[in-house]
Amino acid sequence: MALIPESAVHQEIKENLLRIGWDDGNKKFGIEEHKMVSEHSGLEGSLGGFLLWNVLEEKIRELNRAFFTNLTEDEEEKVWEEIRSKLESSSEVEMLEYIKYGVPLTSLGRHDRVILIDYDNPANNLFFFLHEAKFPGFPENIKPDFSLFINGVPIVIIEAKAKGIIELEDLDWRRWSKVHGTEEEALTQIRKYERYSKPLFCFVQFGVAYGDKQLYTPTMPKENVESAPAFEWRYPNEEKPDIFDLLTPERLLDVLRYYTFFFKKNEKGARRIKVIARWNQYRATRRIIERIEEYLSQESEKKNGLVWQWQGSGKTFIMFFVANWFLNKYKGRNPVVFFVVDRTDLKDQHSGVFEAVEDREFREHFDKIRNISELRKRIEEMMKSEETGRVIPTGLYITTVQKFQYGKFKDLVRVKKVQKEETFEAEKAVKKPEVLFLIDEAHRTQYGRLAAVMRALFPKAMFFGFTGTPIFKRGRNTFQEFAYPKDGEYFLDVYFISDSIRDGFTLDITHEVVEEKGVSIALDENKLKAFIEAYQLNDPEEVEAFLMGRRKSLKMSSKELAEELRKSRVFLESPKEIERFAEYIAKRIYDDTMGFQFKAMVVAVNREACVHFKRALDKAFKEHFCSKVKELERESKVEIAEHFRELCANAERLSEVVMTYQHNEKSEVIEEFKKWLKTRREFQKKDYDGINSLIVEWFQERDYPKVLIVTDMLLTGFDEPKLRVMYLYKPIFEHRLLQAVTRVNRPYPNKETGLVVDGVGLLPAVIRVKSIYEMLAKQDPKVLEDFQRNFAKSIEEKVKEFEDKLSSVKEKLSAIGIETDIVKAFRKQGRWKELEVEMDRIRNILAPVALDFKGNEPRAVRLFNDLREVVSMYRSLGAHPARLAYMDDMMAVGAIYSTFVRLIGFTGKKNRFWDDLLRFVHEHMEVGPMRELLKVRLGELSGREASFEIVARFYKLYYQAEDNAHDPVYKAILERLNRLLEEWLNRNLDLKALKKQVKFLEEQAEEYEKKKAGRTWQESLVESVKFYAVNYMGLDNVELRRFKRELRWLRKLNPRTIKRLTSALFEDIMEAVTVDDLEEYHELSREIDRLVEESIVPEVRRHVRGAA
Repeated sequence: MALIPESAVHQEIKENLLRIGWDDGNKKFGIEEHKMVSEHSGLEGSLGGFLLWNVLEEKIRELNRAFFTNLTEDEEEKVWEEIRSKLESSSEVEMLEYIKYGVPLTSLGRHDRVILIDYDNPANNLFFFLHEAKFPGFPENIKPDFSLFINGVPIVIIEAKAKGIIELEDLDWRRWSKVHGTEEEALTQIRKYERYSKPLFCFVQFGVAYGDKQLYTPTMPKENVESAPAFEWRYPNEEKPDIFDLLTPERLLDVLRYYTFFFKKNEKGARRIKVIARWNQYRATRRIIERIEEYLSQESEKKNGLVWQWQGSGKTFIMFFVANWFLNKYKGRNPVVFFVVDRTDLKDQHSGVFEAVEDREFREHFDKIRNISELRKRIEEMMKSEETGRVIPTGLYITTVQKFQYGKFKDLVRVKKVQKEETFEAEKAVKKPEVLFLIDEAHRTQYGRLAAVMRALFPKAMFFGFTGTPIFKRGRNTFQEFAYPKDGEYFLDVYFISDSIRDGFTLDITHEVVEEKGVSIALDENKLKAFIEAYQLNDPEEVEAFLMGRRKSLKMSSKELAEELRKSRVFLESPKEIERFAEYIAKRIYDDTMGFQFKAMVVAVNREACVHFKRALDKAFKEHFCSKVKELERESKVEIAEHFRELCANAERLSEVVMTYQHNEKSEVIEEFKKWLKTRREFQKKDYDGINSLIVEWFQERDYPKVLIVTDMLLTGFDEPKLRVMYLYKPIFEHRLLQAVTRVNRPYPNKETGLVVDGVGLLPAVIRVKSIYEMLAKQDPKVLEDFQRNFAKSIEEKVKEFEDKLSSVKEKLSAIGIETDIVKAFRKQGRWKELEVEMDRIRNILAPVALDFKGNEPRAVRLFNDLREVVSMYRSLGAHPARLAYMDDMMAVGAIYSTFVRLIGFTGKKNRFWDDLLRFVHEHMEVGPMRELLKVRLGELSGREASFEIVARFYKLYYQAEDNAHDPVYKAILERLNRLLEEWLNRNLDLKALKKQVKFLEEQAEEYEKKKAGRTWQESLVESVKFYAVNYMGLDNVELRRFKRELRWLRKLNPRTIKRLTSALFEDIMEAVTVDDLEEYHELSREIDRLVEESIVPEVRRHVRGAA
C-alpha cells in the first residue's frame, strides 16, 4: 500500500484547486465523473468532444458584447460558423494564438477579432475543473484525472499518482540524479495522452504530473513517444515548490499570455518545440517587468538591472519573454527594443531563436541591424520623429555593441569631463523612455567607449545586463554598470549554482589538489602569484598566447615575477614532469572513472605539452594495467583482471589529443606528432580538423578513447555527460576556471559528482573567484551561505556524510537480524562456505522485506533507498582514502544490496545495470602512496559535422593567411579566422554563418591580391598598409606619400631607419584623420607602432640586408 493512496492525492488536488479559485465543474454543471465531455458540450461533431460549447459560447458573447450587439441574425450565424470552423481545424500554433489574442474573423468582409479569454480582467472569466472527464482518443479514449477549463476551453490537465511509491523504471536522468518518484509514471501517462488524443492537445497547453514531486510539462499533439522537459514550480518561494501558485487563475493567465510559445525547431533538430518559462526565468522576467513599470510610471528613477543566471538557466528566453511582454504591454506607446550582443555568433544564435518563434505579434516587429549605417539610420529616424512630433515605429532590433563606434556617431555625441571622470552627453539624443536595451554577456563589453556611446544616444532608455560571470575589477565592474551598489542592490535577480543542481541541470564537483611521492604541485606560492598578476595585468587571451608560446612575454610588475612566469611555463611543459604526472594519473584513473564507466580529460599547458602527455600516458597506461593483471588474478578478481588485460592491450588507444594545428609548425615536437598521426590508417584521408572531429565523435560514441588531452579546445561549449574527471595541469583563472571545470558536471546515469584533480594548485584561484560572489552576499546573507556550502565545501564533509549514512544502514540491517560485520569477517578470512550459508540466511530475512517493498511499505522502501544512497555516496568518494578504508564494509553492504535488488525482481537490462554497479563496488585497486594535501568540494560551480567544402575553404584561407602573417592585412584576416574557429568550437557559430564569414574574408583577400599583383615588394607593402588602414582602421584617403618615399630610399634597417619609417607613416595617417581627443590620438599612435613592429619591420627584414 502506498504511503498516500491515489484517492487521497485526488482529494488533496481538489481541495487546493477550490482554495485558489477554481470551481468544481462536476457540481456546477451536473457533469458526472467518467463521462464523455461530448455528452455535456452542447455541440455535435468532433469539436464538441473537447469543449464545453455552451459555456464557451456564453462567455464569447459576454466578453465581446460590443461586437455582437449590432450584428444581424445572418451575420451572427456566419460569425459562429467561422469560430467553430477555426477552433475545429486549426493547428496547435494557431490555437495558442487564438487563446492569447482571440480568433480573427473575416466572414463579414472585414477584419474582426473575438477574444476567448479576458486577460486584463481575470474575474470576467470562468475557471472550473472536471474530475475524471473523458475525451475522444485512439486507440482508446483518455481520462485525465483533472481537466482545467477557462471559459469552457480545456487548458491544463493534471495526472495524479499515489505518493510514497518509488519507481525505478523508465527514469529520466537528465532531470534528476536522485531516486525518482511517482511523478515519472504520471509524466508517462501524459505523454500517452498526447498521442492518443491529438485534438485535445491543440487546446491543452501543459500538463501537471502530480506525485512525489509536482512537475509541469509543455504539451502538444504527438505522433511518437517523445520526451519533453518537466519542472518544479518554485515561485514565489524558491525553497518550497508550489504547483498551485502556477495554477492560480491570475498566474496561469500570465503564463499563457506571455510565457508560452511554439518554436519551429531547436538545436537538436526537432520539428517543433513548445517552451513554457521555468520558474527562474519567470522570476527574473517578473523582476525586470516590475523595474520597467516603476520607471515608466515615474514611481522610481531606477531603470537598469543586472540579471545573473548560471549556465543552463536560459538567459536567451528570459530576454525574449521580457521583450515580448514589453512590446505587448506598451503597444500604444510604440516601444522599441534593442538586443545587444558582442559577437556575430551570438547575434546569429539569438536571431535564430527569435526567427523561430511562431508568434505573429512578435515576429512582425523583429529585425536585424546589419551594419553601422543601418543602425545610425534607425537612430536618426527616432530623433527626427521626436523633433517633428511623429510617432516612432515600434521595433525590435538585434545588433552588436561594436556598431556603436564613436567615430560613426561623433557628430551626435560630445565628451566632457565631470569630476575627473569622462562621460558622454549627446549632442542629439533619443529622449523617449520606452526604449529597452537587453544586453547579453554584459560582463565583457559594457565598460568602454562603445557602451558609453550607446547610453549617451539613449539617455532615458532602460538597460538590463545578462551574465553568468559578473566582473568586479577596477574599471570593469558589472555591478556598477547595471546595478545600484550604493543602494545595496548588486543584482536584480540571481540564479545560483546550487539552484542548478537542485533543479537537475548540473552535478556537484569535487576539486582535489593532490600530491604523491615524486609528484609535486606545479605552482608554488611565487609562481602562483606570478600567474595571478599576469591575469590581472593582461587580457586572458594574452596569457593564453603566452602559455601557447605565441607570445614571448606579458606585462608584469617586476622582472622577478616575469621570470617566475617563464619558469612556470617551462616546468609545465617539461617532458620529465609530465611523465611523473602521467604515472600518477594512470594509478588513479580506474577509480576516478569508476572502472571506466565514465571518461576523463587531461588539460595541458600548451600544444607541445599535449604531445608529451600523449606519449607519457601511452607508456604509463601500458605499464600500470599490464602489471596489475597477475596480481588481480591471484586475488581471484577474475572479471577485473580481464578488464585490465583489455586495457593493457589497448593502452595506446586509451588517450587521444584534440588541439589546433598550424600549416607551418615551428615546433619539431608537434610537426613530428602530425606526421605520426598521418601514419594511422583511420586518419590518412582526413585533414587535421577532420581528425579532431573524428576523435571527439569516438569519445562521445565509442568505448575508445577514454581520455582526451586538450589545452584550449573543448574547455568551453563542450558538453559530454560521460565526462566525469578532469586532470588539470594548466593554470586557468577567474571565470575561465569555472567554465573549464564545469565540463565534468553534466548529469548522466549513476554519475553522482564530477571530479577535478588539480596538479597545478589553483585553490587560491578558487578563493579569488569565490570572493567575487561574496560581494553579492552583502545584499542577501543567504548568498554567502550558499557559496560557502557549495563552492568550497571540503570533501571531508562528504566522507563524514557517508560514514553517518553507513552507520545508519548498519543499524537498520541489524534491527532485522543482518550483521554486516559477520559478512565482512567471513569474506576477509576466506570462510567461503560459512559466507554462503550466511548469505542464504540473509536472503531468507530479506525475502519478506522485498515483498513489503513491492507493496510499497514505507520502512522497506526507506531501507532500499538507504542502501542505494550509501552505495552512491561511496562511489562519489573517488580516490579518497576512505574508499579503501570502507571497502570491506561496502563489500558486505553491496552483497546485501545486490541480494535485495535481485529479490525485488529486476530483470534484463536492469539486472546488468546493477551487476555493473556492484562490480565497481567490489573492486579493490591499489592507487599508490598518495599523500592528500587538500580536497575541496566546489559544489555547484556551477555540431553537426562540418561539410568538407566549408572546412576546406576555411583552412585554405587560414593557411594562406598564416603563411603571410607578416603582412598586416593577412595578419588581421588570420586573427578573424582564429576567432571564427574559437566560436565554432564553442558551438556559437553554425555552418551557415561560418560559410558567410569565410566568403567575406575570401573576397577581401582576393581583392587585396589583385591590388598587389605585379608590384615590387615596396609597392606591395605600401598597398598592404593602405588596404589595412582603409579596411581595419576605418580610414579613407590615405596616400602614404612619405612612407612610400622612405621605403624607396631604404638600404639598411636599424633603429634610426625604423624610427623614420614610423614617423613617415604616422604623418601620412594623421593627414587623413581629424583627431580632437587626446585618448584617440594615443590609441592611434599605439596602433601605428604595433603595425610597424609586428608587420612592417618583419617584411622589410625579408628584403633588406644589414637588419638591426
